[in-house]
Amino acid sequence: MKSNHKTYIRDHYQSESPGDIAKRLNIPEKSVRRFIQNIKVQEKPSIPSSPLTEKSVEKKAAQPSERISWKAILAIIVLGLMVYANSFQGEFIWDDHVLISKNSFIKDLSNFKDVLTSKLGGPEYHRQHGSYRPLQTATYIIDYALWKTDPFGYHLTNILLHLLASIALYIMLFVLLANNRIAAITALLFVVHPVHTEAVSYISGRADSLSAIFLILSFLFYVQCCRKNVGFIIPLVLSYTLALLSKENALMILLFIGAYHYALNRKIKWAPLLAVVCLSGCYVLLRAAGALGQLGLIEAVPTTLAERIPGFFVALTAYLRLLLFPFHLHMEYGPHTFPFTHPAAAIGAVLSFLIIFSAIQIRPKYPLYSFALLWFILGLLPVSNTFVRLNAFMAEHWLYLPSIGLFLLAAALLKPLHAQVKWRPIANIFLAALICFWGIRTFQQNVYWREPIAFFKRTLEYAPYSVRATSDLAFAYDLKDQYEEAIWYYEKTLAMDPNYADAYNNLGNTYVDVGQYEKAVETLQKALTLTPNASYVYFNLGSAYNPLGKKKEAIGSFEKGLALDDRNAAAYLHLAQTYDDINEYEKAAAVYERLIAKYPSNDDYFYRFGMLRKKHNQFEKAISALETASELNPANADAYTELGITYTSAKQYSQALGAFQKVLSLKQPTAGDYSNLGVAYNNLGEKELAIVQHKRAIELDPAHVAAYNNLAHVYISLKRYEEAVPVLKKALEIDPNYASALNNLGAAYQGLGKEAEAREMYIKSGRRVAP
Repeated sequence: MKSNHKTYIRDHYQSESPGDIAKRLNIPEKSVRRFIQNIKVQEKPSIPSSPLTEKSVEKKAAQPSERISWKAILAIIVLGLMVYANSFQGEFIWDDHVLISKNSFIKDLSNFKDVLTSKLGGPEYHRQHGSYRPLQTATYIIDYALWKTDPFGYHLTNILLHLLASIALYIMLFVLLANNRIAAITALLFVVHPVHTEAVSYISGRADSLSAIFLILSFLFYVQCCRKNVGFIIPLVLSYTLALLSKENALMILLFIGAYHYALNRKIKWAPLLAVVCLSGCYVLLRAAGALGQLGLIEAVPTTLAERIPGFFVALTAYLRLLLFPFHLHMEYGPHTFPFTHPAAAIGAVLSFLIIFSAIQIRPKYPLYSFALLWFILGLLPVSNTFVRLNAFMAEHWLYLPSIGLFLLAAALLKPLHAQVKWRPIANIFLAALICFWGIRTFQQNVYWREPIAFFKRTLEYAPYSVRATSDLAFAYDLKDQYEEAIWYYEKTLAMDPNYADAYNNLGNTYVDVGQYEKAVETLQKALTLTPNASYVYFNLGSAYNPLGKKKEAIGSFEKGLALDDRNAAAYLHLAQTYDDINEYEKAAAVYERLIAKYPSNDDYFYRFGMLRKKHNQFEKAISALETASELNPANADAYTELGITYTSAKQYSQALGAFQKVLSLKQPTAGDYSNLGVAYNNLGEKELAIVQHKRAIELDPAHVAAYNNLAHVYISLKRYEEAVPVLKKALEIDPNYASALNNLGAAYQGLGKEAEAREMYIKSGRRVAP
């Protein structure tokens, strides 16, 4: 065997099969295997590598050293939690308000059944987001059920998803390469790199990690299918379907599969490939037809292909800089176009050529390096703003999947250094330093995503002419009740873009907050001239008409909004309240019935309906609604409280007692809860028990005036007038105009024979007294 043959075998036995090496060098396969065995005996590696053939992987899988390393998985988890530990403190930012805090769709668990037919943003805001990402929406529904509007829980979910994506990456690469070191290093670099904060620290960015999890699993199952494990075709189809339901970029798998077959010289198995192609084709056709949301973004900039191509080269230059030196990371790169003569475009074009040329040239000798380069460059194609028009020439979160290629290349380049004893310490020190550097930068970058006002101010430092960032800074001030600053930035937004409808809409809402209702109406009407089919603007306009006393106009606005979008629960509630304000009670009740028919499992809507019935003394109907609310949510203490009060009004005293007792078991009792229980006992003739409960209420809250009055009422019913008088005087010290206490004090004085004092109290209470 020639020396150049031995050198080639030493360099490639870990990434090529003995058969492939023998064919390439035109020497017997037995000689190759024998020489490889000698290398392994000499090196005695603790974690041996293997070629990418099915037989060799299966053979090595039986060895303990070639099994998945739980230490590697633990390291991924620990590092991920460390670098993202400070992101838990972050607030809702950017699209988080549209997709989460203001999105009524995610706030009802029953909407799970409609997830597959809904677009991102729910019924109110899906027009702002043409994306079809039901799995992302489903995670928000679960998060809201667990955390309501506490950002902590949403950040926890994002971090867990990123960790799962990193672990899935490690497992996929281990199965592909049968090499723990390369797989683990790639995953560790992936989990700590700061460019991913846009997908992790930003709650609305979770679609990237969601789709990555299932795309990586899809690729893993595809590889297994190609190794004649045909049974993996079912999990392949399931995981790829979930990837497509997570985000559109799951279509990248076709490119990654192409890189796998080309760079690693794997034979095509038609069954799994056809399964992926057919799923992709159906998805693209449905999206193109608009059945599942349009391809691309609604706010995409209308540009030509020739105008957008230089932008991709500029982006490529920036991406490589961000991956190697992750400084000046930010959110808003904007819809810029560049000439071909732009320096960054020229550099990017050269780099693109070099990457592709290198991947082709080194493929015979270094297939793994070729695969890594192709993964990176091909992964950027769907977000290159060429095939599909996007709203920016680049975005950091678009690197989430493509970056894997460069991390894999780095891990593969470190492997030969680590294999040599004299270079191993240097390789380990370099790797540790790189992980520490990137981890620290990630920790620092998380601060950028923590607080909205600081976030948008820093974003505007990089993109001072960003209309959206300026508008959203105004909105951030609005949420903090800093209305003057909010109005100033909204007006600045409209000076930059007089046709920015969302700014008019939000400015109108701010005018409502500061009580400038006429200005609010005028501003919201301008928003409607720009977006005549925006249901949410009609809802806001109705809210502006209401304080002006223009109830009919408010009703008209709410009804127009609901005609455009009949799933906005807040609009139904405002409409019902407006009808009630003008004493059209039956119409208000009909609105509640429409709302309940649409959301039959929401206890809050039944509760509010019951309160409306109770207000208008329709006690039986109120009881029915409140009972349904308590059945739907047995932990709804407010429903039981109002149910007890309504039972009392309907003279159903035993049921009232049961409801009030239930309240005590659901929460820490208040003075009002004990006093309500006392009233129930009194109505049932349990006077002493009633006295005990009222005294408990007073002990818990010495300023609870109703408890004093109710206690005195029990004393009067027992003709214990002398005990009632000081209790009522205490109630009147707290509230001198409390009519019921004045009346009861009159009754106590009358019971004591003090007619003059009784008469005086009756008159003060407003009670008519015979002359």
